[in-house]
Amino acid sequence: MVLLAVLAAVPAPLEVSRLVQAPPVEVFKTFTTRDGLVRFLAPDVRFSLTPNGPFEALFVPDAPAGQKGGEGCLVKSWVDGKSFTFTWNFPPSLPTLRDTNARTEVEVTFVAQGPGTKVTLTQRGWKEGADWVAGRAYFERAWSIVLARLARVMAGGSIDWKHAWRPVKVNELAFLQGAWRSTSAKEITEETWLLDGSSGGMWARERTVGAKDVPPDHQGLADFTEVGELEPAGDEVYLSVRMLGVGLGNHPKDRARFVLEELDEQTARFVETKQNGLVLTYTRKGDELHIELAFPKGTEQRLLKRVL
Repeated sequence: MVLLAVLAAVPAPLEVSRLVQAPPVEVFKTFTTRDGLVRFLAPDVRFSLTPNGPFEALFVPDAPAGQKGGEGCLVKSWVDGKSFTFTWNFPPSLPTLRDTNARTEVEVTFVAQGPGTKVTLTQRGWKEGADWVAGRAYFERAWSIVLARLARVMAGGSIDWKHAWRPVKVNELAFLQGAWRSTSAKEITEETWLLDGSSGGMWARERTVGAKDVPPDHQGLADFTEVGELEPAGDEVYLSVRMLGVGLGNHPKDRARFVLEELDEQTARFVETKQNGLVLTYTRKGDELHIELAFPKGTEQRLLKRVL
């Protein structure tokens, strides 16, 4: 009875799974080589696939020693193409565990599922206590992001560690909801964001040249209008834009497609999917919307005020 009570008190392992569109041998190689790990896990990694070799994911390479990330973590065992086990520490945000060198053990398995691989990450060695509960909650989210990044790179995508991508949903853009307007000396621009939960939404931008530059019979008319549709697709959110206006004629070249590459509280960064495309960065500060348009040859800044 005493043994059963002890076993019942041991917290269960944390398990996170993800289907990756690549065969097990390729996914295993990505997870067990430094070149593969820096593609999806961290911007720098100290790694050696040897017993007790280093497995140190340096999430903040420029931080002081002891604050860079997975320092001191080790490779424990592996079976080629099938499994990989390592020790893991806690982030600096949990100092009671970090500073006492608390460790868990993580096993990753790679099982063929159709043309892809089911990757399952199991983290063991949890203990009782509020700090351990907080650590478990942290890793439940963190490992989900890690496996989503793995799936992204195995599908041909990439991670820009200066603007680290994570899975996103349309409803996280709620801070953009409504109408915003600028009345600068050069132009009047209005943007509208209408979000529909996690299922999508619409975006529109209307630009009117300043009154001094517009013939009397054209005053008050938009110089052009851009309309866009927000499209959730798995872990990604896309913004497909179409330009409407005199002479544009809905030509295919007057269309653009952006991916929501970075989202952090009140900032959203959209990157045009074509090579060397436009980057749109929106930052909300109260009733102001700061917009940066980064073109290959320079940037423009816009400031809009909330009107609705």
